Amino acid sequence: MRKKSLTLFICFLLTSFPSMASNVGRRYPSEKFTIADRTTGRTLTVLTASEHSDAKPYQTHDTWTADGEWIVFRSNRGGNGSQLFAVNETNGAIVQLTDAPAVNGGSINLSRKEMKLYYLRGGFAGGAGSRAEGRTELPRQIVELNIGALLRDAMANDVKTPESYERIVVTLPEDLRGSGLALDADETRIYLGVTLDRPDASRPPLPAPPNTPPGTAGAPPSVPPTVPQGTAEAADSRSAVDSRNTNVAETREEARARFEAAGKGKSGIRAIDVQSGKITKVIDVDLRMGTYKLTPGRRAKSSTATKRPATPYSASGLYAPTAQTIAPSTLKRPTNG
Repeated sequence: MRKKSLTLFICFLLTSFPSMASNVGRRYPSEKFTIADRTTGRTLTVLTASEHSDAKPYQTHDTWTADGEWIVFRSNRGGNGSQLFAVNETNGAIVQLTDAPAVNGGSINLSRKEMKLYYLRGGFAGGAGSRAEGRTELPRQIVELNIGALLRDAMANDVKTPESYERIVVTLPEDLRGSGLALDADETRIYLGVTLDRPDASRPPLPAPPNTPPGTAGAPPSVPPTVPQGTAEAADSRSAVDSRNTNVAETREEARARFEAAGKGKSGIRAIDVQSGKITKVIDVDLRMGTYKLTPGRRAKSSTATKRPATPYSASGLYAPTAQTIAPSTLKRPTNG
């Protein structure tokens, strides 16, 4: 009898482990409340107000879901680094959408036709705020997330495994390191910005610009102390590279060599078929390209009517003013037609 009970207990642990190991679908208490604007007296609705770091995706990317009910944002409230979350405008419910290492929450793409989200994950993971130990380079993938099913199940307390809500559109070859992505207007292709060079791990640490002592104005920060000098991570450190762009003493040839050594020299654009994952080269250039964004002149009509939110939301935190704009609109809203 004791042996049978032990077997049943072990089976229960094995079958329940996936839901215990992930925060995908986890619901957080509503933080929604209202305040009066001190200048106008108008009512402001606050949707996120925790002590955690909440941020929008990149300002040119949509953040409203296709049904007009949810806003997607980034936060570290899940305890596994920066992840994607959604907050409901009406009831303030907050649901966690991702819980994986190396999620690129800045360059997300929400479908205008369906309740789906596309994002990039993979690359170097680990470090502060992560459950991973050390820094591991994970496969770079474009993921399609069925947020309609995930949000529905989360609100019904019937969340399944994270894998049941996602589909891997493509796993990128090792020679393509994706940066930003954009969903085409007809939503059949994803355009991905890629860097074609790898960081040179053998190069020495970046020298400090002359006559700029640390801590003085214009002095760039050093490579973060958690990143070992002389490694690919150090060479690829964004702060170590970009912070020296304003060094007037650096020649053009030196700047080009610095970017090339950091794996940020040659870049390109790839078109990826959303259904098949087929990768097609669009263009390669001998320079570093930055943000990628597609702005369709006319949005494709949705099969279901979308609700147009009456007001914009602000960049710092998520606020819903009832009759005024309190900050430049950085969270795009879905519209019909």
